[in-house]
Amino acid sequence: MDGDDDNGLAYKIIHQAKDRGISFLQDYQFNSLISYEFNSESFSFMDRLRYIEFDRDWSYDPSDFNRNFTENILNAELGLTKNSLNEFSYKLVRRKRGEGVDGFQHHYEFAKSLGPFQLRSSGYFMNNEQPVLNSEWSRFNADLSYQGLWFIPGYRFRQDRNEVVNSTTSEVVRSAMNFEEHTFYLKNRDTLNTTYGIEFQSREDRLPMNGELIDNNSSQTYNAFFKTNIDNTNQLHIRLTYRNLVNLNELGEDRNEETILGRVDWVGSFFDNIILTDLNYDLSNSRELRREFVFIQVPTGQGTHTW
Repeated sequence: MDGDDDNGLAYKIIHQAKDRGISFLQDYQFNSLISYEFNSESFSFMDRLRYIEFDRDWSYDPSDFNRNFTENILNAELGLTKNSLNEFSYKLVRRKRGEGVDGFQHHYEFAKSLGPFQLRSSGYFMNNEQPVLNSEWSRFNADLSYQGLWFIPGYRFRQDRNEVVNSTTSEVVRSAMNFEEHTFYLKNRDTLNTTYGIEFQSREDRLPMNGELIDNNSSQTYNAFFKTNIDNTNQLHIRLTYRNLVNLNELGEDRNEETILGRVDWVGSFFDNIILTDLNYDLSNSRELRREFVFIQVPTGQGTHTW
């Protein structure tokens, strides 16, 4: 029954070059990849081959369309690598899936060590044009740290901006994520037997309302952690968090949310691993807005539920 569409076709062609030497960059190696993928409209994967947010990263929801589409994906990658502290990579993806996806993705990762300073950065930009909606998504991450002998101070910046706009009215219909975050931290080296650190984080989130993106809330978060290996069989991890969240579009008592969190984890074993123990203790004290949550099942490949 219903076997008329049991004739799906798919194929993928890949050409890859790995660890090629470069004459003018003696310490670096060159890597490249180019691939083309075709999936007919009646083809479906037997197993999940793509990461769970593959379609979400294109602002594409198959349930918004009442038919399947033929899919074409062209992927090109190149990279330069010296070691894990000094490398660069770039990836370009062109995807066409009928009326659902018609756009590009750009990805890059960069790491550079300059004496005691370490810089890491990554970025992502996506554009998808549908008959009515146009989606743009940009992500940017940067981390600059000083690799001291005893302490590592650093600054981290994160930005994630997504807008799905009605191309006819120019109104913002929805946004999967839209925030900007600054983090200052101080820690010791994570290769030591005992690690600890503190950090301060400031974040601002935006939300679509009445066709526009507006500032929705602002938060300041303080974190402290301590982790140590007591011996070869016992490990202790303590983490404390305080957050003050300001709801910019609320008044009175509903404007502020304060949260204090604490967690202690102890993992141990005794008598040559005959007895194993895993102890967790959580402490939470918070004041927040009263909310009502309704959970809705989502299509396969996008998680389980949304709310």
